[in-house]
Amino acid sequence: MDNLRQDIRQGLRVLKRDPVFTAVALLTLAIGIGANTAVFSVVNAVLLRPLPYDEPERIVRLGEERDALRGLQGTAVITNDTFLALQDEAEALEHLAGYRPAAYTLTGQGEPVRIDGAAVSPSMFPLLRATPFMGRVFASDEDREGADRVLVLSHTSWEQRFQSDAGIVGRVLTLDDTAYTVVGVMPPGFYFPDRDAELWTPLTVSSPTPRPGALMIMAFQALARVQPGVSDDQARVEAQTLLQQLHDGRSGPLTRLGLPTLTLSSLQEEMVGESRPALYALLAVVGFVLLIAVANLANLLLARGAAREREMALRTALG
Repeated sequence: MDNLRQDIRQGLRVLKRDPVFTAVALLTLAIGIGANTAVFSVVNAVLLRPLPYDEPERIVRLGEERDALRGLQGTAVITNDTFLALQDEAEALEHLAGYRPAAYTLTGQGEPVRIDGAAVSPSMFPLLRATPFMGRVFASDEDREGADRVLVLSHTSWEQRFQSDAGIVGRVLTLDDTAYTVVGVMPPGFYFPDRDAELWTPLTVSSPTPRPGALMIMAFQALARVQPGVSDDQARVEAQTLLQQLHDGRSGPLTRLGLPTLTLSSLQEEMVGESRPALYALLAVVGFVLLIAVANLANLLLARGAAREREMALRTALG
C-alpha cells in the first residue's frame, strides 16, 4: 500500500512538472473515451435495450391485407373483424391488444392544452407487463360502449402537469369536453406507443356487424405477445388457419371483403432493423478512434521516455 501511495505521488509530481504533456495526454484520452461512451449509450438504448418492456422479443405487431381494402389500409393495421376473431380463438397468442395514437384537449386546468396519448385495449398493459405506480390500469370491461370514462396518466405527466398530486387517483379531468376519471399512474420510464404519450384511454373495438345486414369496419394498430416456445411464424400460420376456417364457415356482408392475409413482425426488430447496420458501423468507427488515441498516447510516452533516458540512467545508478 505504501508503494502504491509513493507511485501515485511520483506520478502526480511528474504530471505537474510538465503541464503541456499532461493536457495533451488527457485531451487525447478524453476524445477517444468520450466518443465511445456517447455512441455506446446510443447503441445500448436503441439496439441492446430498445423497449422498456419485459421479454420484448416476444411482442409482435399484427397487420393484415385484404383485396377489397387494398390501398386504403396497410399491413401495419388490423380490422375489428380480425381482431375479435383472434382475441377469442388464437391459442398461440398470450395477449392481443389494439391501440390508436390520439391527441386530446385538456381543459379545466388553466389554459386549454393539447396532450398526446393513445386509446388502448385494457389488455395492452398486461401484454406489456406494465404495472401501475399508483392506482390501477383498465378493467377488462371498461372498453365496452357505455362504460364509465376512465384514463391512466404517464408518470411524467403526473409530475409535470399535476405537480405529483398524491390524490390524483379518482380525480376527474375534462378531455375534449368529456369527463374522465383518473384510475392510475404508470411508473417512471414507461412509455407507449412513444415517449410523447402522456395518457391512455380505453379503446372500444365494436362488432363489425352491429345489426343484420350492416357492416362497420374499424382499422387500428395491434400488438400481441406470442406464447412461450412458439415462434412468430408458427403463431402467424395458426392465426391464418383460424381466419380461413372462420371465413369459410361464414356468410353475410363480411365475406365480401375477402380473406385477410396476416403479417406478424417483431416489434423490437421493427424499431431497430433499419438503424442496426449504421449504428454498428458508427460503433466500429469510434472504436477505431479510441485505438488511434491510445496509440498516440503511447507514442507520446515513448518520446517522453527517450527524452528522459539520461535521467533514468542516473536514477538507476543511484539506486
